[in-house]
Amino acid sequence: EKNDIIMGFNEKKQKTDTTIVSDLYQRKGKIYKIILENNSCLEISEEHPVYTRRGWVEVKDLTEKDEVLYYE
Repeated sequence: EKNDIIMGFNEKKQKTDTTIVSDLYQRKGKIYKIILENNSCLEISEEHPVYTRRGWVEVKDLTEKDEVLYYE
């Protein structure tokens, strides 16, 4: 929801950090299910960016070799 506090990645500080949700978007694309190595599951729209060792990558462009940054 708008104004929620979420965990994100701060590129300037190179660490996870909290941020406030400022905008919400309605997506119409495909939804991908990503299983992380800790067995948690993310369901994310295809154009949503996630942070990897390659930098920000849209979910649809991820490969099995990508390591997605996540916060436990």
